[in-house]
Amino acid sequence: MVCCDRTVALLISPHHLRILMRYAVALIIALLLVSVFLNFYLITQIVHPRPLVVWNVPATVEPNSYLFSTMFDTFKMSINIRANSTVYVYVFTPSEFVDFYESGGAVRNPVQSYAGDSISFTFNLSTGCAGYIWVIYNPSNTPVVIKPYVTAVYSPSSQATGVCSHTQGTPP
Repeated sequence: MVCCDRTVALLISPHHLRILMRYAVALIIALLLVSVFLNFYLITQIVHPRPLVVWNVPATVEPNSYLFSTMFDTFKMSINIRANSTVYVYVFTPSEFVDFYESGGAVRNPVQSYAGDSISFTFNLSTGCAGYIWVIYNPSNTPVVIKPYVTAVYSPSSQATGVCSHTQGTPP
């Protein structure tokens, strides 16, 4: 290193400069290859999306109580529940869920309902709507262990679906 007043200069021999440039070019080529493969992978995921596992951990539903979750907006949900006793699974709109909650568990008019110790269904109405809640209800007097396997596949609709496709309120 040569120092002149406030200027610092790094002296590199032409041989070392060529080696440094080769490494720099190799690094740039490697980064471009990684970028191409990453873009190919992402495009493949858009064209053929894989399900995302959103819940696969066993849980206990206490007697006469429930667990609930929302259906993801712009996703097709696949719900598989295995239980050691009969459970009920309901899909509600928000207002139906409020009725269910305020009535202490009375079910009036769910969007979908299932009962059993092995329940599987796919829900498509949320691909264009964030207006759904699903509930796992234990009607018994003993705890129930559930083994869920819930997946979501990104599948946006080009228009509003289900409850969101209805006009809310009145026009001005």
